[in-house]
Amino acid sequence: MSALSARKFLDNEGDGITVGGKKARVAKVEMIRNVFRNNRPFVLEYAPNMAASICGNRQVNTQTETGSGFNAYADPIDVVALQNDCGDPSFVIDKVRKKKKKKQGAD
Repeated sequence: MSALSARKFLDNEGDGITVGGKKARVAKVEMIRNVFRNNRPFVLEYAPNMAASICGNRQVNTQTETGSGFNAYADPIDVVALQNDCGDPSFVIDKVRKKKKKKQGAD
């Protein structure tokens, strides 16, 4: 079993972690208790049933409040989103591409 746990992915380029199973079947992988900042955490391609093994992750986004008057200057704040359910769609993008049916010629 492969496990990716308790890691920090801060301000990385791209889509975060991509799990692709186009050439072979992906199985027995766990991704738990990781922290991501300013990027999409997980993208699954051709990896059915993998979303259930992605649990307990956090995503941190930095926001700056804009305003006027006394709030003209505001420090940036970190907004933390917690993954409540395994395979939560706000954390996991599951790209399952279905095979196109071939057209049969008319006889």
